[in-house]
Amino acid sequence: MFAQPIRVGDPGAKGVRPDDKVVVEMVRFPSEFREGEGVVTEVLGPMGTPGVDTLTIIREFDLPDEFPQEVLDQAHGEAARFEESVPADRTDMTDQTVITIDPADARDFDDAISLERLDNGHWVLGVHIADVAHFVPADTPLDREARSRGTSVYLPDRVIPMLPETISNSVASLQPDRLRLTKT
Repeated sequence: MFAQPIRVGDPGAKGVRPDDKVVVEMVRFPSEFREGEGVVTEVLGPMGTPGVDTLTIIREFDLPDEFPQEVLDQAHGEAARFEESVPADRTDMTDQTVITIDPADARDFDDAISLERLDNGHWVLGVHIADVAHFVPADTPLDREARSRGTSVYLPDRVIPMLPETISNSVASLQPDRLRLTKT
């Protein structure tokens, strides 16, 4: 926040209108000796318009909203190589009934539970969380991008995913048959 307005040259060049929210790149920060100056780099839209506040948050916190092409290409390749068989180093739970616990309006379906009654009358509650690490080979563009993002970001009207949706969509399309998942 600046104490004085910042000049932005010709805002009309970007089509800025009164009450628009914009992204400004600072060319010169204000000091006690001179005024600040900036350049409008993006017009987000009129204040109060649906989605503009979300874009403001995305730009303010420099959240990544697009994946680099090399990351998308690798994600498509990993999804295409998906093999339904369960490798020896992973636990095969396809003989269990596993039920998703994400609500119908969830933005992802990656949490589930199972319940098993033991011979002694006790119960075992299984908590299942999707693990897509199998699709992210170490030190690849996909891995580096996921590490730089750290997590998916859930905003009121969208999700900025940690991994391209190609991976989760291809696996999710197989899960209902493979794991007998049902929506609650």
